[in-house]
Amino acid sequence: MAAKEPPSRKQSAKLKIEQLSFDCQHLHNMLKNYHVKKRLREQEEKDREELLSRRFTANNSSETSIMIGDSLQHHGKLSNANQGLDELLNSGTDILKGLRDQGSTLKEIGRAV
Repeated sequence: MAAKEPPSRKQSAKLKIEQLSFDCQHLHNMLKNYHVKKRLREQEEKDREELLSRRFTANNSSETSIMIGDSLQHHGKLSNANQGLDELLNSGTDILKGLRDQGSTLKEIGRAV
C-alpha cells in the first residue's frame, strides 16, 4: 500500500501502516485477555453456585475414624525396647563401677603386701 504513494508520502504511509498494525495487535491481545477473564469469571460463578446448591451432611463415623491400633502397638513395643536398653545401660554402669572398686581394692591390697 505504501508503495503506491508518491515518494514524499511513502515514509508517512509506512509509519501509519506500522501504527495500524501495532494497534490491531494490541486490540487483539486485549480481546484475548477479555475472553480469558470472562471464562474465569463464569467458571467461578458456576463453582460458587454449585457450592451454594450442594447439601452437606454429617460425616459417617467410619469415614472419620483413624486406625491407630497398629501404631499404638508399635509405640508400645518401642517403649519397652527403650526401657530394656536403659536397664541394660544402668546394669553395665553398675558393673563398671563394681570393677573399678574391686581394682582399687586390689591395688590397696597389693601395696599393703
